[in-house]
Amino acid sequence: MQTGVIERMKFYSTKFFIYAGLLYSIVFFSCTVIAQQVAVDVLDDVVITKADYNTVIKILFKRPVAYLSHSPQSEGKTINIAINLPGTRTTNSISTIRSESIRVNSDTGLTDVAFENISNTSNSILLYFTKNVSYDVIQGNDHRSLSIVIYGQE
Repeated sequence: MQTGVIERMKFYSTKFFIYAGLLYSIVFFSCTVIAQQVAVDVLDDVVITKADYNTVIKILFKRPVAYLSHSPQSEGKTINIAINLPGTRTTNSISTIRSESIRVNSDTGLTDVAFENISNTSNSILLYFTKNVSYDVIQGNDHRSLSIVIYGQE
């Protein structure tokens, strides 16, 4: 009779460890998904058009973005555009660095456009140029694009 009790205890303790392992895996992987949600599939495309002596670089996004600010103010080799991703769920305990980029092959001097999730409250779009450019940044009406007007490009 005692061996039956011991066998049942072994069965239930094994079952308990299996369920505990499954629960741990679900919690661990769901936290990873929340952390990666911010950076997955933010950038869609970069479209470059020229008009007279100016160039318009339009960055298209797969989700809505809200333009906050940019630096330097009007000229530089690197443009840092601060954005917000409305509706993105994050938790205060997650502060990972995630990024994605699009390599650009253009005669405008633009080489890369990158998205960086620096923290839970800080997201940036970075444009890298081979030379100093004079520019303005404009939020798109659809909130899924930003336009950067580069002045004096032939």
